[in-house]
Amino acid sequence: MLYSALQDQLKFIVKPELRRDHESYIFEKAIATGLNGLATKNWQEVPDLTVANLYHYFQ
Repeated sequence: MLYSALQDQLKFIVKPELRRDHESYIFEKAIATGLNGLATKNWQEVPDLTVANLYHYFQ
């Protein structure tokens, strides 16, 4: 879907727990694919749009 990451970014503002779900998904997929550099523990430093884009990248 076009602009899915932007829509997710707006959803994070309204429903922060959705961002945490996305972070967990990215972490699991990054480890599974050997992209350990993306398996960060400091998600609070990562912008919402980056989290949304990474989530859609791994889907």
